[in-house]
Amino acid sequence: MEAGVLLAGGDEPLRREIEERAAARGVALDPVDSLDDAAIDGAACVILAEPGGPTALAFDVLAAGRVLVLPRFTGSVGLEEGLDHLQFADADGAVTIVESYRRAPEAFARIGIWARIKARALRS
Repeated sequence: MEAGVLLAGGDEPLRREIEERAAARGVALDPVDSLDDAAIDGAACVILAEPGGPTALAFDVLAAGRVLVLPRFTGSVGLEEGLDHLQFADADGAVTIVESYRRAPEAFARIGIWARIKARALRS
């Protein structure tokens, strides 16, 4: 069974917009109200609809080695876009990342590896 793509985060308008764009484009997402370790472990990719930069929850996703997709933010907080996570400018951008992931998940494997390494380094 293919691991899912979770949509979480506290920005309800952004979450709804991503869900609507995904539905319009025929892209399956699993919206969740809360993201716990079990949900993260069962996911392949996690979109966090939380503008303003990564939260502690984002670092849990990184530590699990999942592909983390965040709204574009300024500053680095130790993260490197394209290396340990991906960013989107709008809802369509988030859906495009998911479509790309689904077409070629192996192309995203290094992001999960770097995510785990980065989370370990940042928690030290």
